[in-house]
Amino acid sequence: VVSTSAATNVASTSATLNASVNPNGSAATAWFEWGTSSTLSTFGSTTSQSIGVGTSAIAVTANLTGLNPNTTYYYRAVGQNSSGTSRGSIVSFTTAARSAGPLCVSISGNDANSGTASAPLRNIQTALTRASSGDTVKVAAGTYAENLTTSIRIVIRGGYGASFSESTRDFVANKTILRPSTGIALSDG
Repeated sequence: VVSTSAATNVASTSATLNASVNPNGSAATAWFEWGTSSTLSTFGSTTSQSIGVGTSAIAVTANLTGLNPNTTYYYRAVGQNSSGTSRGSIVSFTTAARSAGPLCVSISGNDANSGTASAPLRNIQTALTRASSGDTVKVAAGTYAENLTTSIRIVIRGGYGASFSESTRDFVANKTILRPSTGIALSDG
């Protein structure tokens, strides 16, 4: 028996998925299928977890990070043992809207981060995907090897130090270089 439960700890870029799965006396594993399709016609999967051989429901959780703000996600729990595979019902959650302010990107960042100055993203394209029309993306010193696409108006500004403050923005000391794998390279200086 597989029972998908409500997500918890839902934030703008992360959430915890919850379920219970009964192994029914056979060695069993469980995981989640998730995505933005309400029918999960296309989906990603979390890592499979061993849940033992018991006859009682076992709590199963998985943390998702790197989600897009203000987006509805769908998921279901899946359990598998020697008798077959069972899927729970599809449940949804909506991530919180992104906080106002610029998105920050650093070569030492992580795309699972929120994109603030204290928790910058790693890739400029991730910032472009999360941004709304008119947003500013602040990019710290470094070389970024990525191709960028967007269909909305966004300001990308380089030359920032680790603090992303305007007072430390310096194009010479904090050289920001974009080196796409195809096309024309851009830089601040």
